[in-house]
Amino acid sequence: MRRTTPWMLLLALLVLAGSVSAQEGIELEGLHLVSWEDVPGGTPSFTGPVSAAILMAWHAEHGYSLLLSDLNGSGRIDEPDTAELAAQFAGPMQAYEGPVWDPRLVDVLATYVAERYPDVFEIWIYDPSFPEEFRQHMGRPFEPASYPGIGFQILEKPTREAYVEHLERERPGVAGAGFEMDRNRFAVSRSAALREQPDGWPVGLANTSHEAFGPGAVWDTLLREEPEHWAFALDEWVPFETLVVLIPVRQPESEPGEPQDKPQDPPQDPPDPETPGDPGTPGDPGTPSDPTPTLLPNLWVTDMGGCWNISKDAREHVIATVTGKVHNGGQATATNVEVLVLANGVSATLTIGILPAGSFAGVIFRDLDLGPYDTMSWPIQTSITADPNDRIVEGDETNNSTNSAIPKSSQCN
Repeated sequence: MRRTTPWMLLLALLVLAGSVSAQEGIELEGLHLVSWEDVPGGTPSFTGPVSAAILMAWHAEHGYSLLLSDLNGSGRIDEPDTAELAAQFAGPMQAYEGPVWDPRLVDVLATYVAERYPDVFEIWIYDPSFPEEFRQHMGRPFEPASYPGIGFQILEKPTREAYVEHLERERPGVAGAGFEMDRNRFAVSRSAALREQPDGWPVGLANTSHEAFGPGAVWDTLLREEPEHWAFALDEWVPFETLVVLIPVRQPESEPGEPQDKPQDPPQDPPDPETPGDPGTPGDPGTPSDPTPTLLPNLWVTDMGGCWNISKDAREHVIATVTGKVHNGGQATATNVEVLVLANGVSATLTIGILPAGSFAGVIFRDLDLGPYDTMSWPIQTSITADPNDRIVEGDETNNSTNSAIPKSSQCN
């Protein structure tokens, strides 16, 4: 890969654009911020192992705890454990020999995840050249069947739209910056602005290398669409070469400590033939066992907002963007979660999918065409409803919807 030093172009552009955190946008709170400098024995070639470990830490904290454990024995799971996992990934990814090839990263990631959660995840790879790269660098054809317990999708080249869509679903991805059929430098998607700047779209990624991406825990940069690909701003526009996202497609059957793993109930006493109707008791005659409470999800919506803009064609229609967060504050994972977004009576349905207990998903829908500007009713009345068709049994069915409004003064840009 060409050697680059990021300062000149990137600093000039970000002075004009500002960072994502200073603008309206999406940001994944709680993403572990680790660089190769934090990894025991780390080198500048470790951006791949570090990115994969950050991805594991995120999913471990969002319902899939087997993906990261207390590796350093500190009594808690935090960034040092993520750094330790990166060190464990470095060997099989061959990071000690130089920057990691994409197929090595995917190979280790797929094996690690499938061993812990068989048939629960898919890996989406935004890189149509991946199978050929796999053949070149792994010495065999790419055959998904050789990775039992995990699925794959090979998709088109990565775009800003794909980057943002997965952030909206609370799914960070490993982003590779580099040139086709060359080694990439990897970082993890963390944030995206909703307003385009003159030189591109501001984005922020977990900074896995201060040498490659600059100082600070977050790499604030820009994405720009070019004729053949999207590109990140470094000291030149470097292609956004790949995006690897881990997608939960079903719930795990059990976790350590869940009901399947608890000891069996003690045997009951035999029925007393002298007492008609005595069914036998579990140690306390005449006292019925307490029923096991049913654990249920509970969905609600917060942080509603939005803005509007004029369509770029001659119609001059109002296009609304509606934002919010859908929470699961219950005690069980919600599956097949859908969200209904409304703005002045125009609706759209989004699919979130799996939402573990105690987590939330960001909702952003920016394509609601509300019709001509001169017939618009202000303010724009908006709402977000989780599980609009009442398909999910919840602990509380009364708090799924939240209303808001977008004033005429809230233009997107």
